[in-house]
Amino acid sequence: MPLEQTRDAIRAGDLLGAYDAAVAGIAAGQASRELHYLLVLTLARMGDTDRAHALFLHHDLASEASEDVLSLRARILKDRAIAATGPARAALLAAASAAYQDANTRFGGYYSLINAASLSCLAGDVARGHDLARRVLADPEVAAPTSYFAAASAAEAWLLLGDAEPAIAAATRACALPDAGLGPRGSTVRQLLWLGRQAAVSAALAERLCSLLRPPPILFYSGHLFVEDPAIEAAIAARIDAALAASGTAIAYGALACGADILFAEGVLRRGADLHVVLPFSTGDFIAESVLPGGAGWLPRFEAVLSAARDVTFASEAAYIGDPAQFQHGNSLAMGLAVLRASHLQTAAELVTVWDGAAARGVGGTGAYVDHWRSLGHAARIIDPGAIVRPPVAAGRRVAPATTATRCQRAILFTDYAGFSRIGEHDLPPFWADVMGAVAGVLASAGTAIDFRNSWGDAVFAVVDDLQVAARVAIDIVAAIPAPADAGGMRVALHYGPVYRMIDPITGLPGYIGTEVTRAARIEPVTPIGQVYVTQPFAAMLALERDAPFRLEYAGRVTLAKGYGTMALYRLSR
Repeated sequence: MPLEQTRDAIRAGDLLGAYDAAVAGIAAGQASRELHYLLVLTLARMGDTDRAHALFLHHDLASEASEDVLSLRARILKDRAIAATGPARAALLAAASAAYQDANTRFGGYYSLINAASLSCLAGDVARGHDLARRVLADPEVAAPTSYFAAASAAEAWLLLGDAEPAIAAATRACALPDAGLGPRGSTVRQLLWLGRQAAVSAALAERLCSLLRPPPILFYSGHLFVEDPAIEAAIAARIDAALAASGTAIAYGALACGADILFAEGVLRRGADLHVVLPFSTGDFIAESVLPGGAGWLPRFEAVLSAARDVTFASEAAYIGDPAQFQHGNSLAMGLAVLRASHLQTAAELVTVWDGAAARGVGGTGAYVDHWRSLGHAARIIDPGAIVRPPVAAGRRVAPATTATRCQRAILFTDYAGFSRIGEHDLPPFWADVMGAVAGVLASAGTAIDFRNSWGDAVFAVVDDLQVAARVAIDIVAAIPAPADAGGMRVALHYGPVYRMIDPITGLPGYIGTEVTRAARIEPVTPIGQVYVTQPFAAMLALERDAPFRLEYAGRVTLAKGYGTMALYRLSR
């Protein structure tokens, strides 16, 4: 079962799902060489080259060689070459090309040969690369392809030879074959774009081929809530179906409010596409606040699409407390998840929304996130709702109780020094001065972006009002304090969500509390020494930042401290 789940997820381009399925299968005692192979392949496709290389060696995959295994080893060498510079890069490219050709010599197959051809061109041996490309095209499986990768390999070979017409024909045929899944197409696009950027081939032709092979956009859907009306619903549903067909999408993210959301979800499911539901808070509260205000008829439809969704993500485990920003947080999370998925598949993220063009009626309204989405440079499809009756803004929504606390959305940082309990009494003052002093210096460098900071012993809790500053501070804390030989060292966790700001009755100073603060505190104890782990909400919000100079590598669903369940976490680095 885990093997099939992992294969299916890779084919669908769901690399996070593939990783989770493989890890769960291995943990359940269903490990096999093929499952270990698929796990390493998934990490390589996600760009986590170091972990892919480490696990390839750890599981000794090369001891039972096949074309797939040796090609994976060569791919890891290639990915290491991409990250390298200077003479080391050229040497790794040559080594990767030789590894691919070794796989072909021992086992045959066009896949290893086309990669050897491309890497030979990149390493500067163009004549050899062209010779290998011609050998690929002479392979009977490539000359008359019946599989996606055979046709895609023909397109890549013609690209290396600079012949546009047969390259375009091969790419067109590749997309029409039944095994042309989103994952394989995204992998090919990544390869061709890389070749074009390295000036090994015509960049214009590479982009032309990518435009044919690139998976359809990943959708974030949204729109107005409105009161049930069969005639209006049918008219809007027809427009939604037309928009979905025009996009060709196979993956969509969004909520399930009455009106546009549910119509979108139903349309996505009619297409046989994957529906990923993102709710801002608990299901019961969401039904009361965003489903029933449009009429009781929406409830069974909500339940039907919710049960048919591929997965359901909650932006927060907190209940709805009358804070409109909770809806904004949920929408932003769905946006970010769509952008992250698009980046894995080398495609675009696109908004499709039912919107009347009017300004938003409040925080998190349709107009507000259309403006935000467009400001990030993403495309938006607007569907005119026509004459709809919208529920009153206050319908069904509880009002936040009067309090001296204020609500805001912030990045939340926790860090501590693993091994602190082993430090002797006479070493505590130097630790306080040197280690905690270094952390203080990093926090001070962030200036006024740090809204709050506190420490106790070796632990630090900080609240930051800027995502990129929070990411930089976390990385700099780890870098400032290298892990010593005794396995001590800093570990940092970052989360993002709505919190309360209020006066601490004990200290009389401003402080921050809330469910999301508690969640963040449970992540740091399971973070490896010398690393920064971030939550899915933080990763999604960071994906919505323009030109953020950070890398996110999926760490999987990790069991949190103190029985707090599991959470999808990412490694953060520069």
